[in-house]
Amino acid sequence: MPERPPTPETAEPPGVGHNEPPEPIEPDTAKPNSDEIPDLPLVRPDRTYPYGRIVADALKGAIAVGNWALATAIANAADAVGWLTDQYYNIAASLDPAKTYEELVADAQVKGPRRGYENHHIVEQGGQNSYLDQSEIQSGENIVRIPYYRHKDVQSYYQTPNPLLGGLTPREYLRGRSFQEQFEFGLKVLRDLGIMK
Repeated sequence: MPERPPTPETAEPPGVGHNEPPEPIEPDTAKPNSDEIPDLPLVRPDRTYPYGRIVADALKGAIAVGNWALATAIANAADAVGWLTDQYYNIAASLDPAKTYEELVADAQVKGPRRGYENHHIVEQGGQNSYLDQSEIQSGENIVRIPYYRHKDVQSYYQTPNPLLGGLTPREYLRGRSFQEQFEFGLKVLRDLGIMK
């Protein structure tokens, strides 16, 4: 987690011409429980990615339990901060429900990038798979388009030692295995992470 910026109590008060909104009109009782709203800094950090993830996870949690008032409050808080605008597409994409394999492949076939999404090779490209047929790795059946944050989750999973794999990372575990074995493993990862139905 990145270092937190100064809180309102420790930050210098804004000067003339500041852009802070006026005090809220509603009484405090109209506000949702502050413990449920992500704690967002008031200044722009060097990297907004971690805070975008916080907002996306909080929104998903609120939506999952049907708390639309909380989801609205979270979205409004993120919007008020302003510096999360570069994460809006990533946050919105992260709210996608799981899709079928066919839908994910079809999304990847659309020409050009789509903000908030990245193409993912189910069987990874790179030196660890140089022994495999590269045309299979670059084929349309091996490439799916998934939300950016979810792609980071997949990449993290492949790099993290897993006790179910004898303490190896999935990448180490898959080294030397056939394309089909890696493909089936990759589909399972997409299902387990809730990206694919």
